[in-house]
Amino acid sequence: MSIDQLRATKARLHEGAQPWTATFEQMRASDYATRPAPEFTEFASARLRAEPGGDGYLEGNCSTTLPGGCVSYCGAYAVPDIGCSEIEADARAVYTQALLWYYTGERAYAKRSIGILNAYAAHFEGSLGSNGPLTTAWLTEVMLRGAELIRYTYVPEPGEVVFNVGAFDRMVREALVDRLISFDWYTVPNNWMGSAADAMISAGVFLDDRALYDRGVALWREFVPNYIYVSSDGPYPRFLSASPVHKIGYVGTGTPQERANLRCLWLSSKAPECKSSPMSDPGEVRFQHGQTMESCRDIGHSSLGLATIISAAETAYLQGDDLYGEQQERILAAVRYNSQIQLVYSGALWPTRNGYPTDFCANVPGLVRTGLTLSNTQVAVAYNAYAVRKDVAITTLSISGYSDVYPRNDPLAAYISERLSDREVDLGHIDVWSVLTHHLAGG
Repeated sequence: MSIDQLRATKARLHEGAQPWTATFEQMRASDYATRPAPEFTEFASARLRAEPGGDGYLEGNCSTTLPGGCVSYCGAYAVPDIGCSEIEADARAVYTQALLWYYTGERAYAKRSIGILNAYAAHFEGSLGSNGPLTTAWLTEVMLRGAELIRYTYVPEPGEVVFNVGAFDRMVREALVDRLISFDWYTVPNNWMGSAADAMISAGVFLDDRALYDRGVALWREFVPNYIYVSSDGPYPRFLSASPVHKIGYVGTGTPQERANLRCLWLSSKAPECKSSPMSDPGEVRFQHGQTMESCRDIGHSSLGLATIISAAETAYLQGDDLYGEQQERILAAVRYNSQIQLVYSGALWPTRNGYPTDFCANVPGLVRTGLTLSNTQVAVAYNAYAVRKDVAITTLSISGYSDVYPRNDPLAAYISERLSDREVDLGHIDVWSVLTHHLAGG
């Protein structure tokens, strides 16, 4: 965020204006506002890793009194969950308390935020397990927002706790950045890759590391046009030419097998034909303008992917790089697509006609339920970036089976009004208090 955005929000709060005031009160009443520094008892000891240099672990609790530091172990969908939920809660607490410090001037919030940051600086050694890379990215994306705010707005008085920036920098580089740059994100070219790009950009800014920042921007520029389909792409979405064949299963659209693999990737391998090896052709798939690679998986994961794209673009914008402008058509198409579908959510999150899935999700079973339905798209941030900052008209996207009638013909404004404002905030893995910080914030 910029200091101008923070000042704009602070002025709204002083006026008692909505939805800022309601969201602020939710934030102040949340558990994150009073969460103290962790004792790391839900984590594993770093010295309990079984295989040298590996991702194995032995059962055993960590603590701030044990030497060697603490690690989390996050399996698929956080099973097992050894410190994974605590990481997300700690990251949100750092950011929440940093915001509360800025908006209220109450030093107790800054002290608690610093307590968490210093605890991680002294004890945290990384995230292991199959979901370890993603957990690392989520921690980086959220915690560094609070760390950056505390670093440049809070001046300790004599005798008060000091943010140990040097030790925290070491933790960021060794426990977070080293994992981010060593993992092969091409094996997961979905919301994981987006989180990696956003995390690298955030870490680059915090560490004043231009090379790391540029690496994140380069990954973002490769990820976005491959993750979001627009009709001008032609009959097929674009593809990551560097994707390893052994994992993704395609390198283009030149052969029938490659085209079948591409369709199955965008159907999240849900079609029966996609469950064989090699995959069979699932038949005609009509890719829709604004869909993402994960739209047929569920709107929740698609929202996560978009959240990473928007978060990275916002940080880059404050550094003078207009990624929003570079991919305006794709981002706006995808955000409208997600938002319009969620606005009429009725048990299924896919375009339908006469009660049956149509077009790109045709013939795919399992579309009645989703595994994740977080409203995590950062719609308020995107709306502020385009409608407020750039004065771009947000118009309705035509989606078969879904409404094209919204107040002022603006589906994003309708979504913010109906789903985000004046109600309990649904905090996501990346989107945290964005209605408070970016709703009509300009800047």
